[in-house]
Amino acid sequence: FFFQAEDGIRDAQESRGLGDVYKRQLPRRPPQPIKYSGEDNLHVIFISSFAYVLASVYNIKLPANHRDKNVRQVLTNKVSKMMLSEYAPNRKKVQSLEEEGQKNGNVNVAAPAQAQNDLDLNPDQLLKTLTKLMTDQGLMKGNELIPESALTVCGAVEFEKDEDSNCHVDLLHAMTNIRASSYRLDPMDWITVKLKSGNIIPALATTTAVVAALQTIEMCKIILNSEVFLYRNAFVNLAIPSVALSEPMQSRKYKINNKVQFTIWDRWDIDCRTSGIGSFQDLLSYLGSLTDLQPLDVMKGSQAIYLFNMMNSDMKKEENRRILSSPVNEVIDFDGNNKYVELLVTYCNRRNQAEVYKNLPIVRVNFR
Repeated sequence: FFFQAEDGIRDAQESRGLGDVYKRQLPRRPPQPIKYSGEDNLHVIFISSFAYVLASVYNIKLPANHRDKNVRQVLTNKVSKMMLSEYAPNRKKVQSLEEEGQKNGNVNVAAPAQAQNDLDLNPDQLLKTLTKLMTDQGLMKGNELIPESALTVCGAVEFEKDEDSNCHVDLLHAMTNIRASSYRLDPMDWITVKLKSGNIIPALATTTAVVAALQTIEMCKIILNSEVFLYRNAFVNLAIPSVALSEPMQSRKYKINNKVQFTIWDRWDIDCRTSGIGSFQDLLSYLGSLTDLQPLDVMKGSQAIYLFNMMNSDMKKEENRRILSSPVNEVIDFDGNNKYVELLVTYCNRRNQAEVYKNLPIVRVNFR
């Protein structure tokens, strides 16, 4: 938590400079990264209190004198010996901050570097990654989930400001003052934090936490290859509170011909390395054989890559020949930073060109 907050501030510095980020806020107090120090009493209290609260969640026994200064210092000294990787800018976050600055009319904004996709959303790869993660964490063995009775069960810890030994107020006091020092705000003493925290109703379950938990449950069903009737849609209203579950309907299938049946969730993946696609003509021919349709226009986002009617006019014959024979990566403007390019392709019936199909699945062309 401590070092992630520090890196987040540094990412903002990498993007536009703190003057631009906070130029509309008065007084102007841009955050400053805080260097962790075992000599800083706030840092010592934060590390020890956070460790104690986590230990309480996982039912780990701690010494009775955990609030003693010497005990806290021993834990903090161990943290000081941890070797952390050097800070490296999060290019995706920097790029998003750059784009936000451009929308807000900021000038002199450096061109953001092309962000690399950190997550490959290939379903098979995602399942392998999740299965490996759950196996490494001791939640699965083979393809079977380990029974809950065999796992170390964590418990909920209820916030209680009037019990000093639970470190709840200690943690709040350290966190808020570290945050305040980052923004150069006046610190708040321990008793004030305790009094104010009593006026805050803690969120027992935020919407984000509920949604994340429900998604995890459904992802486990995917890993276990469960039947469709076991899946659930959830409608949640925490204000009432109310949680209603329903069985999802089968996605509607659209049939164009004997070769093409799809749902709105489908995507067609093409691997140029294994399918023998070299030129742009090879790609169109491959799509034609895949769908038994005639590919027409090819779009990459809002950019027109190929317009069938225009390129087949008498004035464009030579240009059309050159484009079709060019390497596919050049025509669709593959820059090499990503693994793939997604295209939207329209088609027509080969026997009736007036019969045009515009809403077929996205085509993802993989290059590596």
